[in-house]
Amino acid sequence: TYHKDVQGGPLTLRFQGSEPYAVKSDWKYIENKKKEKTLGSRDAKFSIESADLAKVPVVIIYNSPGVPSGLNGAMVSNAYTVASANALTGKAKVTLRLNEEASAVIMGYDGQTWKEFKTNVNGKEASAEVDFMELYVAVKK
Repeated sequence: TYHKDVQGGPLTLRFQGSEPYAVKSDWKYIENKKKEKTLGSRDAKFSIESADLAKVPVVIIYNSPGVPSGLNGAMVSNAYTVASANALTGKAKVTLRLNEEASAVIMGYDGQTWKEFKTNVNGKEASAEVDFMELYVAVKK
């Protein structure tokens, strides 16, 4: 279930133990009633564009608090997860804001393996034509 007019916000998970800590992540709930083809993160540092997004009624984009193992290279962007009740298939254009100007490549994670995408970098912005995947992040080449 969900509440009307919920659009996202911060999610904080607090863990207790020998070393208590908290993980904070921003998320955005998008009811795609207007059948938008471009959707973005709450912090405006990630966007995804595809005609296939217009077919999806609800999408959640959130800053992932971490990434799965196996990622090679130093991260130069936040990691973003795209989730939907409907399976997202096909191609999309992803744009990420980099933390620094760097030679970078966008990586995608499909739940099992990482995939590298041919990436264009312009200053602190990286973009790539990608397959729909669960998670995207930019790493230094």
